[in-house]
Amino acid sequence: MTTITLHPKSKEEESLYESMAKALKTPYKIDANPSLPKKKLSDFAGTLSHETAEAMQKYVAESRNEWEERINKQF
Repeated sequence: MTTITLHPKSKEEESLYESMAKALKTPYKIDANPSLPKKKLSDFAGTLSHETAEAMQKYVAESRNEWEERINKQF
């Protein structure tokens, strides 16, 4: 027999699901934290505008430069 995986959102749902599974004599397990489906990087292609991507790259470059300057001052 197949085991049913339960995903309760509250304690009330959990007890309801448990009682139903027991009444049906069905094996079950409770997964309170279901994992989200994994996405490939290609799923995100084209989600940022060109301008936003450039602004982010500029911010990262500036942050790296600031980081390096701080490290060089410490040593």
